[in-house]
Amino acid sequence: MGVQKFKRKVLAPSFVPETTGIALADLAQGTNGQVLIANTGAATAYQTLSGDVTVNQTGVTAVGSGKITKAKIKMFTANSVAGTGSAQNVAHGLGTTPTYVIISSPDGGTLTYGTHDGTNVKFTAGDNSHHFDVIAFA
Repeated sequence: MGVQKFKRKVLAPSFVPETTGIALADLAQGTNGQVLIANTGAATAYQTLSGDVTVNQTGVTAVGSGKITKAKIKMFTANSVAGTGSAQNVAHGLGTTPTYVIISSPDGGTLTYGTHDGTNVKFTAGDNSHHFDVIAFA
């Protein structure tokens, strides 16, 4: 019968089920810096990342210059908010409830955190003789 030779066929990644055991070398090749991305139908295709982050052919990622901004981070800061000795609201303007809030007192004031909301950072200062710095992230 003899030996039969089969021509190697390059497969597109979207046609390779996970269980086939096909080697990565048998897949169609992308270009430098591309990654395989699955779409909503679970088919995969090589894509070049775009936007704020790029990746090179060795897998090193980089965030572009000027891509991280205060507006994108959604951060609010207020310096030297005067303590009143009672419950206080500091309007943050984030448009949503902050995920993280940090309040510190450079001059040693004490405080109790309140329940922050989509409009205000809430805290109660221990007295009215100290100042507080507020940072909120959404």
